[in-house]
Amino acid sequence: MDKISVITVTYNASATLENTILSIINQSYKNIEYIIIDGGSTDSTLEIIKKYQPKLAYCVSEKDSGIYDAMNKGIKASTGDWIIFLGADDIFYNENVLTKIFAENKNYNLDCTDFAYGNVIIKSNGKIFGGSRTYDQLINCNINHQGIFYKKSIFEIIGAFNLKYKILADYELNLRIYRNHLLKKKYIPEIVTIYNNKGISNQFLDENFYEDQLEYFINIEKVSLKDYRLQTYFFFYGFTQLLKNKRSAGFKNIIHALRFGKRKMFYVLFCIKYFLSLFRVVKKIRSASVFKSGLNEHYL
Repeated sequence: MDKISVITVTYNASATLENTILSIINQSYKNIEYIIIDGGSTDSTLEIIKKYQPKLAYCVSEKDSGIYDAMNKGIKASTGDWIIFLGADDIFYNENVLTKIFAENKNYNLDCTDFAYGNVIIKSNGKIFGGSRTYDQLINCNINHQGIFYKKSIFEIIGAFNLKYKILADYELNLRIYRNHLLKKKYIPEIVTIYNNKGISNQFLDENFYEDQLEYFINIEKVSLKDYRLQTYFFFYGFTQLLKNKRSAGFKNIIHALRFGKRKMFYVLFCIKYFLSLFRVVKKIRSASVFKSGLNEHYL
């Protein structure tokens, strides 16, 4: 029976962590190694971890360089055959999901598989996100890592998460895996987790990721600049540049994306919605500043 290493990265996650822990330790599949990597929480997260200490194979609380640094620490600490990363606000779909995938269903024979992935339910809207992915499909739609089982040996072959990418290192890792044709991938048509997508509105703001991927597509894979598959990369590369006041380069890349991509209206509406949301935030800040200023004057 394969050992499954479940890794949870935490930081001030007291509001949700216990549910995550319970969804793991209550699995009917018993060959589980549970690892928690905490980033030095200051709330009651550590008290919750201590409560379930006997159920943990390994835990540590120390400062890190971000979520992917913590995930890499979890990889190093793990001894399982497979690794899955479950966020501190995510839960397994039910208590039998690991049993169903790794023990009951012989059609899911994963002996010759390096990268197995299923579906997740998005908590905010209840929709199922997932499906089988070819490399071309992955280029424009990542696989949610809460639905992925990585063979431990895969990290010895291609390396761990690249800390250069603060937000999309999991996407870069998946692209690296798909580019290695010796690694065997398998889609499992099962719901693996319920994924809490709250607070990821800025998940695309990783300039280094888009810059490096465009360089790879164009210089290594010789993809045409006009290839519609690159629209997302040109658009978000330009968008992050705009937000960093690199206006000339930013507008150039966004215009390129709108010229040669298929989803022109989507990205136009995205820009409008994003900047309107920023405008509302700025208005709130200004209102709060005025209010605070009025209070100061009142109490002087």
